[in-house]
Amino acid sequence: MRLERHLLDGKWVSPAQLMEAKEEAKARGRSLYCILTRKGFLSEEEVFMFFAGYSGIPFVRLSDYNISEELLALFPEPLYRDKLFVPLLKMENVLYAAMVNPLDSDLINTLTTRTGMEINVLFANPSALQKVLDKHFGSPDQFFDIRGLMSAPQAFSMMPPARESERVSVDIPAEIELEDKNVTLVSGAPLSVMISDISSSGRAAGMSAPVFLPAGARLCVKFSLKDISCKVKAQVSRCTSEKNGRYSLGVQFIAEEAVIKSLMGFGK
Repeated sequence: MRLERHLLDGKWVSPAQLMEAKEEAKARGRSLYCILTRKGFLSEEEVFMFFAGYSGIPFVRLSDYNISEELLALFPEPLYRDKLFVPLLKMENVLYAAMVNPLDSDLINTLTTRTGMEINVLFANPSALQKVLDKHFGSPDQFFDIRGLMSAPQAFSMMPPARESERVSVDIPAEIELEDKNVTLVSGAPLSVMISDISSSGRAAGMSAPVFLPAGARLCVKFSLKDISCKVKAQVSRCTSEKNGRYSLGVQFIAEEAVIKSLMGFGK
């Protein structure tokens, strides 16, 4: 009931759509989320974005990333096919793994044991994972039944991201350029972001970004305003999913605090 309330409160579906899907799911003996996608009320991607937002585990669009052959060589094809996951990127001793079930503790333990690395999990939808595996290994010999992957979820533990000091609300457009070789996007163009708040200390900021970026990723934030035009180096401190397919990004600036504090004059 808590998940259903979250569907309604977040306006993912209307009350009428939820009732219709529940009745059909009961009649057919199928998962509610299967029926929501079957009836076109939610796409497969939206279902996993919903669970990502509810759980606090970020959702990633795999089409945004170039996944290295070196990372895919870490594990055998049968394990990928059985568990439906891909290693998305590696940051020092942290491996980010995109998977259909980030709550699979057995899989996470297996990945940790085989690599000796810390595993950070991410949500990805089944068809996107399948596409990556098919591209790398070739199409499987038999069709994969996705229905079981949409079973009703377990309870999630939600942990709000930590925020450094009080925040000054702003509304500042900016661009970010990645400076971390561990994160390679399909598009090499700068990413357009919107700065929503800056810490009163001038050391951190929150922004809305178009792609997931892992904690520790280095980047450069470019501000182009009437009285201020500068580039500031920064590092990602957190990244969580937003409903609209964008991401709430927290960064720590690596710069003189006075440079950042000068932007606070654009506060709301």
